[in-house]
Amino acid sequence: MALKLLVAGLLEHDSGKTWLAAALASAASRRGLRGAAYKPVGGFNMWHSYWAFRESLEERVLAGGDAWTYVRLLGLSPDRVNPIALLLAPRDPTRYPGPAMYASEMESLEKSLALARVSRCGDGERLHLFFPQALEKAPTLVADELRRAARLLGAAEGEPRRFLDWLSSRDASKLLDECLSSLEAGSDLVVVESFNDAAVPYIGSISYDFVVVAAPGKALLYSGDRLAAVMNLLEPSTPPRVGRILNLLGKPLHVEDLPPASELEEYIRKVEDTRLASLVSG
Repeated sequence: MALKLLVAGLLEHDSGKTWLAAALASAASRRGLRGAAYKPVGGFNMWHSYWAFRESLEERVLAGGDAWTYVRLLGLSPDRVNPIALLLAPRDPTRYPGPAMYASEMESLEKSLALARVSRCGDGERLHLFFPQALEKAPTLVADELRRAARLLGAAEGEPRRFLDWLSSRDASKLLDECLSSLEAGSDLVVVESFNDAAVPYIGSISYDFVVVAAPGKALLYSGDRLAAVMNLLEPSTPPRVGRILNLLGKPLHVEDLPPASELEEYIRKVEDTRLASLVSG
């Protein structure tokens, strides 16, 4: 049975989750193990990650930068690595009465959700969805590109609130569990990346051998049993933030100083020699 390692970020952005998850999965592979990475739900902004948007159109499958990193590094398909992908469109500030409302809608997933993909690992079915409401207050050239993308991907029109309600449902969790199980079946180690600073990637996803909390320059390793105990105690309806539960996890099993690096390959070489990589590879 594969070891399961969860990587969660202490910060909402730029904790270093993706590089650390990629490095640990790659380090396992270089030790002769079968390493895999899994990003159950991945969201990205078309403006800030335009290269990932272009890659998605070239490959005819919507996926963000984190997913494409894993695909390139580990040779897995984006459907298996990242079953649910969300693309967000920026807002046009000239279409709002003031900066406060503009900023609020920039932070609103429901308002900015423009495209989504749902892939089923069991039967291989892939569905792209297009949410035209997001384009009503998007910059003109962005909206034009997203309409073309929807046509190219063969996306069906959807309603954002209905989709987001489904995303928090048991049906979505079941789909994500099935994809994780399919990765486990062919791997010795599966590194699961959460989103933003969420303690778990989706409700019900609490069974891990280890948990790593990532922050710039530091990684804190905990037993997966501690996370499960905390989640069962809190019984949250949505994934709690790492900052809310960090003290409840107790003392880390191990604390690792992480090296700075300018390229992913350089980072992998440095991380694979760490005590952390040895501990989580079994």
